Amino acid sequence: MVGDAYLEALRNIYSLHARGIKPGLLRIIHLLDELDNPHLQYPSIVVGGSSGKGSTSSMIGSILREAGYKVGLFTKPHMLRYTERFQVGGREISQGELVKTYEEVWEAKESVESKGHYPTFFEFTVALAFQIFYKMGVELAVMEVGLGGRLDAVNIANTTLSVITNIHREHTHILGETLQEIALEKGGIIRKGKPVVSGAESGAEKVIKNIAYILSAPYHPIHDVKLLSFYPSPKGQEIELSLGESTWSFRLPLIGLHQIHNAKLALYAAKTFHSLPSHSIIRGLGKVYWPGRMEYLQKDGVPILLDCAKDPYSLALTLRPIPIYLGHNSVLTVVSISRDKDYKRMMSLLSKHSKYLFITRHRVMGRATDPKTLASFSTIGFKILPSVEDAISCALQYSKNFDNPLIFVTGSVFTVGEAIKYLRKEPSDPL
Repeated sequence: MVGDAYLEALRNIYSLHARGIKPGLLRIIHLLDELDNPHLQYPSIVVGGSSGKGSTSSMIGSILREAGYKVGLFTKPHMLRYTERFQVGGREISQGELVKTYEEVWEAKESVESKGHYPTFFEFTVALAFQIFYKMGVELAVMEVGLGGRLDAVNIANTTLSVITNIHREHTHILGETLQEIALEKGGIIRKGKPVVSGAESGAEKVIKNIAYILSAPYHPIHDVKLLSFYPSPKGQEIELSLGESTWSFRLPLIGLHQIHNAKLALYAAKTFHSLPSHSIIRGLGKVYWPGRMEYLQKDGVPILLDCAKDPYSLALTLRPIPIYLGHNSVLTVVSISRDKDYKRMMSLLSKHSKYLFITRHRVMGRATDPKTLASFSTIGFKILPSVEDAISCALQYSKNFDNPLIFVTGSVFTVGEAIKYLRKEPSDPL
C-alpha cells in the first residue's frame, strides 16, 4: 500500500523534471553543504561509462556485501518504484525510510533555492542518496553516474575508486561529437592518486589512460582479466576468469557476453579495493540480482527475455548472444523506445533479428516514441498495440504459429518495467 506522504514526496520530486538536465556541480555542492556534506562521511566507488553501469555497480555491491561491508548502492533509472534507486545492505529502502530523509533534503533544497540555486531532479535524487546512506550508517557506497562524469552530480562523491565500464557515442549534444570528447567527460570521475578500473577500448582507452597518468591514478585495464572459459545457459553462465596468477570459477546468474565484461570489471574493482578475498568475489558474483537485464522467464510455457537496451550499442550486445544462450529460431519482439533515443537504428537492428514486431508505447511521462513512427522503420511484419501488456499478450498468441519461439521485450527500462509489472505482478508506484 502506498502512503500519502510517499505520494506527496514523489509528486514534489518529479516536479523537478521540469528543470531539465543541467550539467554542473555548483547546485549539488550547495545542496550537500546545506546538509553538512553527508557524502564526505564514507568513501564511494563511482561507476561511469556508456552502458553496463547498473549491472557493474550491482555486481560490485554484491561482492562488497559478501566481504562484510554495509553497502549503499545507488542506481538509475528505476523500473517500478523510485525507492529501487536506493539499496542499503542489499535491500531496497522502504517508503517510510525515503519519506523521512526526503523531508530533510527537501527543506535543504528550499533553503538553497532562496539563495538562487535550483537543483534538478537528478541532483536532488543524488543528494537524497548521499543523505540516506549517511543516515543508515553505510561503510561504503557504490554510486552509478547519471550522464557523462566530469559534471555529473555523482562526481561530488568522496571517491576511493573509479570504474569506467566502456565508452561509445551517446548524448553527443551534451558530451561531444567524438569518442575522444566523450571519453574526456567520462574520465572526469578519475581522482588524483586514486585507482581506476577501465573497460574502455581503442581511442577512448588512450584518453582514459592519459587522464590517469596526468592524475597519478593507478590504471587497471580490463584486458588484464582473462576469460578462460564460459558455459552459457538460459538462466546464467559458468565462468572462469584469471588475473595474474589467480583464477576464479563461478556461476553468474546474468546472461550475455557483455555481462562477462561487467563481471571482469567488478572482479578487478574488488581486487583493487583492499584486495577482497576470492570467496567474497565468487559468492558476490553468484548472488548478484539485476532484474530486467537479459532476464529469462516463462509465461504459459513460452520463454520470454527481458532487456532494458535503450540504444543501438546496447541492443546489438543483447541480440548477438541470443542464439548462443537461448538457441531460439523465432524471435518475436515487443518494443517501445523513448523519443530521445536513436530509434531508427534500433528498429533496423530489431528488424534484422526478429521474425515479427509488436510495437507499443510505454506510459512514462509521455516520453515514448509514437508507435506509428517506430513502425515506419520496420522492414518486417508488425502489429501496433496500445500497451506493453497488450503487446505481450498478443505476442503470446502469435507464438503458437512460430517454430521454437522467444518473446523478446526491449527498448527502454520503462518498457521492461511495465512488462515485469504485468508478468510478475510486482508492486509499482502510481506515478
